[in-house]
Amino acid sequence: MMIQLEKNEKYTTIKEELPTFFWVRTEFCLLLLSIAIGIFGYKYNNMIIGDTVGLFARSGSIIVLLGAINEYRLRAWRDRQLDYFETETKRNNPDEIRKLLKPTVFLGQKVVSILSHIQVVCGTVIWGFGDLFI
Repeated sequence: MMIQLEKNEKYTTIKEELPTFFWVRTEFCLLLLSIAIGIFGYKYNNMIIGDTVGLFARSGSIIVLLGAINEYRLRAWRDRQLDYFETETKRNNPDEIRKLLKPTVFLGQKVVSILSHIQVVCGTVIWGFGDLFI
């Protein structure tokens, strides 16, 4: 996608940076939701359910589920980005140049991907050993 910007009576063409933190806001909100669920489960561990396992260990499964949803959404987005990149480079560039081009991974994608990996690992530990932590 190209955008035309007017600057000093000249038109400058820039590439639109689609994925930024604005575009990964859903994944970032899911990450914050899982942190809130973990804190809620820790604070109200035996008050709500009243069993021996407690709410904290059970919240680990929801944290893992939200992390898996994040990973799936990021992967599907990355696949769509690669498909778009391949069709655009095949259409606009010769073979020699196409070999040198690589798709861009944006900062928002990198941060949310790393945090989602950490979320899945921490959720698994909480799910398995959360009753021992309290």
